[in-house]
Amino acid sequence: MSKVLLRFADLQERRIVSNRVQLSRLIARENFPPGFLITANSRCWLEEEIDGWIDSRRGRSLGPTVGQGVAKRRVEAA
Repeated sequence: MSKVLLRFADLQERRIVSNRVQLSRLIARENFPPGFLITANSRCWLEEEIDGWIDSRRGRSLGPTVGQGVAKRRVEAA
């Protein structure tokens, strides 16, 4: 089984983070996986770690950029 690496842009695409400041706060305050450096200025995360973090937070109140997008939350609230 191959490991899937996610870059910062992938985290943005999945609506987990919107900027690097938010990412730093998630790592510091919300037990978000810190990932690892693949070069001096490039960080990656294992997809399974990110999926595990999201699964561990299910049922908790999530901000609109963590786990699920704003549009989906509006549909659920209607």
